[in-house]
Amino acid sequence: MFTAATFGSLFLVMISFSAAYSLPGDVMRRLRTICICGLIVTGILLSGCKRTVSSPSDEIRLYSWSAELDNGNTVTLRFKDDNADFKVNNNDFSLDISGYCHIEDDSISVYDNSTEEYYRFIYTLHGDSLELGYMGGTIKLSKII
Repeated sequence: MFTAATFGSLFLVMISFSAAYSLPGDVMRRLRTICICGLIVTGILLSGCKRTVSSPSDEIRLYSWSAELDNGNTVTLRFKDDNADFKVNNNDFSLDISGYCHIEDDSISVYDNSTEEYYRFIYTLHGDSLELGYMGGTIKLSKII
């Protein structure tokens, strides 16, 4: 894989080679154009390789989260724009809390549109897992990539 440093080195070698062996001007221009285009393409490709996360709340919003419990229940937490969708699926019932959300340093508040109530979850982010607490209980959700 070529990197910007590789193209830069190639460009310097090309200049040294042309000075030593005096290549014709049109060949030199073509080589320069190829190297410069390679540097530009490499720069564009490398600039889109990283997602920068400035805070835990940004990381939480970037991903969806889920857990499958021992008893077969599933829990999912998804974000879209300023809304959150928290679902618990069980054999007997399902719970869906969805609506506007606000994420602070240690909590996620969701306003459920259907019940017109606020729910506040305490969270702790541990890399690829999210520990979510509500009314004394906690659940560990995994990042969906």
